[in-house]
Amino acid sequence: MRHFQGLLPILLSVLFLGSISGLTYRRAQELQGSSLFIPTLVFVGLYLLWIVLESKVATKEIGQEKTQIDSFSLELYAFSRALVVLSGLYFAPHFLELHPLHYAGLSLFMVAIVFRLVAIRQLGQFYSHRVRVQSEHKIISQGPYRFVRHPAYTGMILSHLGFSLFFFNTWTLGFWALIHVPAVVYRILVEEKALFQIKGYPEYARNRKRIIPLLW
Repeated sequence: MRHFQGLLPILLSVLFLGSISGLTYRRAQELQGSSLFIPTLVFVGLYLLWIVLESKVATKEIGQEKTQIDSFSLELYAFSRALVVLSGLYFAPHFLELHPLHYAGLSLFMVAIVFRLVAIRQLGQFYSHRVRVQSEHKIISQGPYRFVRHPAYTGMILSHLGFSLFFFNTWTLGFWALIHVPAVVYRILVEEKALFQIKGYPEYARNRKRIIPLLW
């Protein structure tokens, strides 16, 4: 069971990549000759690159001790993310030619991904897909962590909002708002049950919101 839990992030990533590739091929066939053909391929290419860049984090889970404190938050988190992306590629978009919403969605996506990757890099060895506390765990308060406690999740939420705007349809936007955002919130609450046991974290948290400055 320990090995399966460690392998699950890799298996989910492979399944996710395959599903995205298949739906992208179908969407590309539909958009040939449209002004959206190249931008769509570029956007999906950037999304796949993002998955690859974070894949080394998933490989770190292999061989790790089983953790119970994750409370299935990883599975729910991954499911909500897949639902947004795959529905965006599956359902027909409202706009079949380039629209200002496409530029807004791509811009937001790129900014959010850079913000998330910077946060992950800042966290370093303490970042993992499963919620776990390491024996040498310490509080990181540099970079994006000066402003919010969970900047990587801020980046995740905003990047998928950007995705939802680019591949705009009612289903995808609804999945983002009603399933993805609550899944990330649940993930944060699960994670903070562990983090508040770390010396210094309550003091760190007292002066910073979770993902949105001045709000939550």
